[in-house]
Amino acid sequence: MIIAIRHLPTEMNAQHRIQGRLDTDILPIENDSARLINSNVHFIKKHYDSERDIVLCSNLTRTKSTAKAYGFYEYKVDELLNELDFGMFEGGLKSDIVLEFGDKWIDRPSDIVMGESIKDLSCRVTHLVDSYSHYRNIIIFGHGAWIRAMNAIYNHGNLDAMNKTPIENNTMITVNI
Repeated sequence: MIIAIRHLPTEMNAQHRIQGRLDTDILPIENDSARLINSNVHFIKKHYDSERDIVLCSNLTRTKSTAKAYGFYEYKVDELLNELDFGMFEGGLKSDIVLEFGDKWIDRPSDIVMGESIKDLSCRVTHLVDSYSHYRNIIIFGHGAWIRAMNAIYNHGNLDAMNKTPIENNTMITVNI
C-alpha cells in the first residue's frame, strides 16, 4: 500500500501561488493541521512496520519538514518525488495555469508541457512506485501535482483524471498496489 501525504501549507500555498521546484518551508502548524496530523498518524501507525516499510520525501524542504511534523525523522530522499516543474508558472498564481490552458488543464493534462511534461511526471510516478514495490508499505511525503498524478494513475486508471480531484495540503490518500 502507498500512503501519500501532501506537505503542510507554505506561505506560497496561502497566497495561491505555484511552488513547483521552488524550495520553500512550511508555515507554523495551526490547530486544524495538528488535528489532521494526529488523525493521519493514527492511521499510519496501524499499518507501519519500520522493518518492512519505507518513508520517502522529495529533496524539497517542505516535504522533509512535513515528515518531521508527523514524527518521521528517518526517511529516504528521492528526486523522483520532486514536484512537477511548472516552468514559467513557478511563483505565479495558480489561476494563471487555468487561464493559459483552459479546459485542457482539467480534461487533458497529459497533453500539457510546461518546464516538464505531465507525461514525464507520470513516468516518474510509475518509476518510483516500481522501484519501491518490494516494500510492504510506501509512505510518501509529497507534492500536490505528484500525488494527484499518482492518484489518477493508480486509483482512476487514467492520468487525465489528475486535476479533477483536488488534494489539499496535509491530505492523506492511499493506493493499493
